[in-house]
Amino acid sequence: MREAAFQRAIADASYAAPHPRFAVYRNNVTSALINALRVRYPVVEKLLGRQAFDAVTRDFVASQRPRSPVLIAYGDSYPEFIAANAPLPYLADVARLDNLWWRAYHAADAEPLTAQHFAVLTPENLETVRFGFHPSVAILASPWAIGAIWEAARQDGTLTEGEIARPQSILVWRPHADVRVRAIDDVVSPFLTALMDGKKLVDALGVGPGLDLQAQFQMLIASELITEIHL
Repeated sequence: MREAAFQRAIADASYAAPHPRFAVYRNNVTSALINALRVRYPVVEKLLGRQAFDAVTRDFVASQRPRSPVLIAYGDSYPEFIAANAPLPYLADVARLDNLWWRAYHAADAEPLTAQHFAVLTPENLETVRFGFHPSVAILASPWAIGAIWEAARQDGTLTEGEIARPQSILVWRPHADVRVRAIDDVVSPFLTALMDGKKLVDALGVGPGLDLQAQFQMLIASELITEIHL
C-alpha cells in the first residue's frame, strides 16, 4: 500500500480500509491523538466535559493529522478550530491559554538576569536599550476574564456572567521548573508586548502612558522575565 493511500486511509474514516483490522488501527491512532490533545488542553476538557471534548476533538483530528511523529508539536491550531466550532464564546481563549502553558512548559531553558545585570543601565543608554525575554514568555490579551475562567475551571469553581465578561491580559512564563500564570494590568500588557517585539525601552514606554519605570524594572527583575540586555 502506497504511503499517500495509507495516510488517507488512517485519516479518513470514509475511505475503504484495505483490511478489516485496519479500522481497529485507525481508531487506535485517532484515540491516541485525542488523548494527546486532552493532555495539552486540560481546561478545555474541564469546561466541555469528556464526551463533548472527545466529539469536537475527534473532528479536529479527522481534519488535521500530525505532520511529525513527535506529538509534542501536534495541536497548535486547535484553538482556532475551537473558535469556529465550540459553543462557549470564551473557549477559544481558554484553549489559547492552555496552549501557552504547554509551550512555556516545553520551552528552552534560559538563565534570567538578576538585579546586578541591570546595573549597566544608565540614563544615557535607556534611550537605546532593548531586552531579550525568556523563551517561555507569552501574553494573552482577551475580551474575557480568561485567567479567572481558566483558574476557576481548574479548581472546579464557578464565576458569574459579570465576572466572566471582563477583559483581562495574562502573562505566562517559566523562569525555572514551574510555569507561572498571572493577570497583568491593561497598561502593562502593551508595554511588555512592545518590549517582546524588540522595541526600544523608550518606545515601549510610549505605548503604556503613565507607567512607573522603576516599578516596571522591579517587576521585570522579580518575575525573572529578561535573559538579555542589548545596549
